[in-house]
Amino acid sequence: MEEESWTMFFDGAVNLSGSGTRAILISPNGQHYHVATKLVFPYTNNIAEYEACILGLQGAIEMKVNKPKVFGNSALIILQTVGNWRTRDAKLVPYHEYLEDLVKEFDKISFEYLSRSHNQFADALATLSSMLQATNSLEVKPLKIEILSRPAHCMMVAKEFEKNREAASYATVTTRNVVKFMRRDIIACYGVPEAIITDNGSNLNNGLVNDLFKEFQIRHLNSSPYRPKMNGAVEVANKNIKKILAKAADNYHNWHERLPYALMVYRTSIRTSTGATPFSLVYGVEAILPVEVKVPSLRVLSQAKLMEAEWVQQRYNQLNMIDEKWLRAVCHGQRYQQRVAKSFNRKIRPRHFEVNDLILRKILSVIPHPYGKFGPNYSGPYVVKKVLPGGALILAEMDG
Repeated sequence: MEEESWTMFFDGAVNLSGSGTRAILISPNGQHYHVATKLVFPYTNNIAEYEACILGLQGAIEMKVNKPKVFGNSALIILQTVGNWRTRDAKLVPYHEYLEDLVKEFDKISFEYLSRSHNQFADALATLSSMLQATNSLEVKPLKIEILSRPAHCMMVAKEFEKNREAASYATVTTRNVVKFMRRDIIACYGVPEAIITDNGSNLNNGLVNDLFKEFQIRHLNSSPYRPKMNGAVEVANKNIKKILAKAADNYHNWHERLPYALMVYRTSIRTSTGATPFSLVYGVEAILPVEVKVPSLRVLSQAKLMEAEWVQQRYNQLNMIDEKWLRAVCHGQRYQQRVAKSFNRKIRPRHFEVNDLILRKILSVIPHPYGKFGPNYSGPYVVKKVLPGGALILAEMDG
């Protein structure tokens, strides 16, 4: 192998589908070597990052690389490896010690922090590996990758973008009604999910609900009270359904009778975040609306002339293309998020802190204060002792 330095990128992904690790080795002449694995044991996000780094270094040793430059988007792993931070977590100590043994195998090695936005390909590869349904007897055949003459893009695939909604009306949301809703409207309609995320309400965290999850082996996850991205998505969906009900219901007495139709409107409307309807992302085909039956559309007229075998073949082709629909929805969602972030960032005034600067720390609403609503919004001032990658700060009080 060449004596010039190689480049390695690593990343770990933890989501509802599982955990995946990946590493990319790039030779001095630009040749890429990719490796990815799925973790099938209890893990945390930091464990996944360590596994990814170890995976890449093991591959570099097998390829007899002498001078690798390692890049990762985990500040914890990078700073612990270079010795700036100490490893205190008992679960990470064995990983750190084994990583130090691997480092000794190289003539020269460097570790540098890389933001996630500059590590997108490794991030996408890890996400795909985490979604693999792996078993002990699974055999994966080699994947042949051809280099195209035109530009190509690697997309991240996830099931969360379908954004399908289920709702039911009850006089009171009791524990028994919650269990009934999960059995009838979730498990009976869509099968047993791997995990269900709820808030911290008492009607969602009790013995009956826990027994249901234990019966079907469903992981029960609680969202943090201060989680705008998670709680905000649910609130936006509720707001949209309320707007539809306000236009469809004659009065507040019969809104529950209009709820199924409001859900149908929501599921058959194109969502801005995906560029598709939730119905088509779940079933692979658009729903036939009542108006299409009264005033026949081109689709209804064309399907009416199909023989049964032709209709079955057409439906089979639609189901085969559902993966491509998901990829297009993910691509559309990523572009939409970039546009929203770009619009939001225009209003942001960047602030760069330096050592010995005085700052105030905002008190989050989830942390109770003895004075309640009359308590202060900020605490401090504090002194900036160290500036870490990614904008993180180590603070100290004024008296040290």
